[in-house]
Amino acid sequence: MQDSGLVRRVDDLGRLVIPKELRKTLRIKSGDAIQISKDGDNLLLRKYSPTQGIMATVQSVADSIFESTGKTCMITDTDRVICSSNKNSGEEKCLLNAYAMKVMNDRKPVFISKNQGEIPFIYTGENIEQINSRIIFPYVKDGDCFGLIVLSGENVSNTEQEKSILTFGASLLSKCI
Repeated sequence: MQDSGLVRRVDDLGRLVIPKELRKTLRIKSGDAIQISKDGDNLLLRKYSPTQGIMATVQSVADSIFESTGKTCMITDTDRVICSSNKNSGEEKCLLNAYAMKVMNDRKPVFISKNQGEIPFIYTGENIEQINSRIIFPYVKDGDCFGLIVLSGENVSNTEQEKSILTFGASLLSKCI
């Protein structure tokens, strides 16, 4: 654990202010849920992700989409890639970029192919050389977007079958959250 050297006082109501620079670095926005836990004498604060409790389901959805389509499937929460059907890719825990955040804010699926221009990165440093097309599908519950299902490959074609599979995956994840 990295010591930031910052000291803050707890007010009369038990509130603690998280410094702006830490909030920015950790992507904590007003209204975000923070998980609080105790580890010995330490108090741990962690940005809460509803997908933390359903990781086996999330991985099963990614694997099932891959088995059904033959295309690479990544699933994100609101901050990072949390699993991939390509388990050796090193994508897990990569922070999402502004384009991915925009798709989440818009809450609408996006289909992109190289015929339309450049394939956008989902996270900084992503290798997109082998990707000719991609569908980015938000999963939403009660109006809140909890992440993205990203289907990528050489020939993602935005067929009704692929849309149905992604719709089902997003629906399943939304119900489990």
